Amino acid sequence: MAVAAACAESRIAHAVVHLDPSEPAEARARVLAAEYAALHRGGRSTATAHRAGVRYVPDTSPARPGRAYEVRPDGYYLVTGGLGAIGRRLVERLIDRGARHVAIVGRSALDPGRSRALSALAARAEVVYRSCDVADAPALTAVAAELDARWGRLRGVVHCSGGVNAFGAMRRRPWADAARVVAPKTDGSLHAVRLAQDRGADFAVLTSSLAGTHAEAGRGLVDYSLANAYQLALAEREHGPVTAVTAHAWPNWTGVGMAADAAFAAAHSLDATEAETAFFGHLLTGGAVVLPGHAPAAPPASPADAPGTGEPGPGTRTVIPAPATGRDRTALRVHVRDAFLHVLGDDPGDRPLRGLGLDSLVIAELATALEERAGRTVDPSLLMRARTADELAAELAATAAGPPEAGAGPAVPADATGATALSLLLRPLLTDGGDGVTP
Repeated sequence: MAVAAACAESRIAHAVVHLDPSEPAEARARVLAAEYAALHRGGRSTATAHRAGVRYVPDTSPARPGRAYEVRPDGYYLVTGGLGAIGRRLVERLIDRGARHVAIVGRSALDPGRSRALSALAARAEVVYRSCDVADAPALTAVAAELDARWGRLRGVVHCSGGVNAFGAMRRRPWADAARVVAPKTDGSLHAVRLAQDRGADFAVLTSSLAGTHAEAGRGLVDYSLANAYQLALAEREHGPVTAVTAHAWPNWTGVGMAADAAFAAAHSLDATEAETAFFGHLLTGGAVVLPGHAPAAPPASPADAPGTGEPGPGTRTVIPAPATGRDRTALRVHVRDAFLHVLGDDPGDRPLRGLGLDSLVIAELATALEERAGRTVDPSLLMRARTADELAAELAATAAGPPEAGAGPAVPADATGATALSLLLRPLLTDGGDGVTP
């Protein structure tokens, strides 16, 4: 999954091939050659496994809700990351369903905000907080031993601990930053599952993400994608008859939790009530459960749309009218951010654009990506003049350019620098090459 997310970040087609170790080297070489040939002919990115001459590909099947689970007032439930946005809601729902003893574990010390949240929960049940890094197995075991002596049997574990780095290209992410995202979801997940199994708990649930199953959701978040894919695989391996181990690959919870890629989250989201219902419906399902969310309905066809398809016809654009409003500028800032993520795998934030190493080809590609998103002609020289992404969005909003005429190439300004002129000349290669090859 990390390979898939990294390739999606750079828009590289890829194949992940798991070979049969018992096959001779010559047979394995033929398999690799065949997979590469299929990819080179324009095939879709794939993950495959080969065993005894049979080619397997991943598939999904509908997951019906598992058997009903009755939350017990005796014993206790352990929720890691239980004072985060998602964790706190799940603690509330456990209490709503009858839990009387809940332990919350987190890496951070209690600050005023967490203290208030804990006090609100403690007013409804016996809730305690223990500072502990779930990636530290002895520390987690020590906390559980204390709770066992206090409340008795561990009934279930909900593992919500985790974090996410800001969007950024994998090649620019130091491993030290990635490790802070990976450790809670790899070592931490394993320790949480082992704790539940060793104590005969009813369940261990890992709150995972669609970033572990959908490469598009991992663009700019390759470390997060890797960590969530591990959780899903761990649940598949560890699910058993005594302790149900389930990993939920969540979409965006509308208005709740960690920020996701805006473009992806818009098409894959659930409101909190739907998500909570799905959580309890699949508490004991076991294995990896993907909860894809709702894709937005397609917009109604307009007279300019291609007949019978509901899709825009060739050359049609949505033009943002001038003069621009504040809302237009906000929308264009989203378009600028998404274009940089698409081309560079990185959100520039407030950094100077000149420090990003934008060569002529990258500027041409960014201009094309902006045109596709904003529905207007973009002069690549703006990308050279603007100091920041916000300034670029403001300049785009101030322009009153209409849609580009079909087949018309961009004009080169008389005062263009050599780099700008080259950008303008290269743009047709990026959009009109016809064979999908980027120079």
